[in-house]
Amino acid sequence: MVSGSLNNFTSAVNKTAGSANALCELVEKSQDFLIRNVHSLDFILDDFDIVKFGILHAAVIHAKYISQSVVDKEWLVIQTQNLFNLCNAESLQKVPSYVRVISHEFTNCLINMGIPHKGISCMLTAIHKLQKCPGYLTPLHCDLCQLGLAAKMFSPTLPILDVDILEIDKSSTALEAKDYLLYFYYGGMIYGAVKNWERSLHFFELCLIIPAVSSSCILIEAAKKIILISLILHGKFSTVLETPVAYFMSPRPWKVSVLVLIF
Repeated sequence: MVSGSLNNFTSAVNKTAGSANALCELVEKSQDFLIRNVHSLDFILDDFDIVKFGILHAAVIHAKYISQSVVDKEWLVIQTQNLFNLCNAESLQKVPSYVRVISHEFTNCLINMGIPHKGISCMLTAIHKLQKCPGYLTPLHCDLCQLGLAAKMFSPTLPILDVDILEIDKSSTALEAKDYLLYFYYGGMIYGAVKNWERSLHFFELCLIIPAVSSSCILIEAAKKIILISLILHGKFSTVLETPVAYFMSPRPWKVSVLVLIF
């Protein structure tokens, strides 16, 4: 796009004919343009079906979330719900970095607005669209659990939590270390809330044995929860964890000193 005008951008979108690869290429090189024109983008979306042009809708919503401009948050929430509910799986899978940012910002927005319950259903829908199999971890898992905790709605999250994670694919999902640490931490909190102490302890232990770049407040809080739940469940706790790690992480056990993390 030479002129950078909205008309030229609309024309460029039409030329893609909804091709996922062509749309990805277009929106990637148009990020700055989208952010600069964030207040005019809704008019563009009205002309393009969300099922066929889901990647465009994701790019626009992403631009709105990361823009420094003031946008209508209530309308942005509705647009995000529509994206997760109506966009096809292929489109969401094509732009994992956009979906990750949208999900995290959407979650923060709902919590700040005091309506976390409004994100749970569409988040579940999006997770199923992104998953290659039930044990496939996505960046949306931690957001779903955070929304469940904020809304005190634990039942919708349990079918996801009850399935052991068997695969982590950073390249296809844009997962970062914080995403899976928070998933297991929030999951441990939810299991604790429903008094499933064994599963809660297991999730907090996974926070500690999953290799991470460095110690963090998440690991410290998980270590504190391990001590508390171990006392509830067993009446004692071990200062060193030695737990077999799922095959996608490591073929050998990890040993972690709980007290070292805390102190």
